[in-house]
Amino acid sequence: MENLPASVMRVAEAARNLGLAIDIRIMTETTRTAEEAAQACGTTPAQIVKSLIFEGKESGGRCSFWCRGKIVSTRRR
Repeated sequence: MENLPASVMRVAEAARNLGLAIDIRIMTETTRTAEEAAQACGTTPAQIVKSLIFEGKESGGRCSFWCRGKIVSTRRR
């Protein structure tokens, strides 16, 4: 894991600090769409989560949306 980009290492460290065991994969083929990501991971598009993060223009607050199929979750911080 020492050859990973700094941003990936920060994610790995945050997960480790939370006691989470995660598997980080660097994809060799394109994963721009849910279909491409599913194919690269050997799963279906329904198992792929897309995340979008917005920052409030005036408040500066962040809102993240994690979407899978027709299910949408929001989390504010």
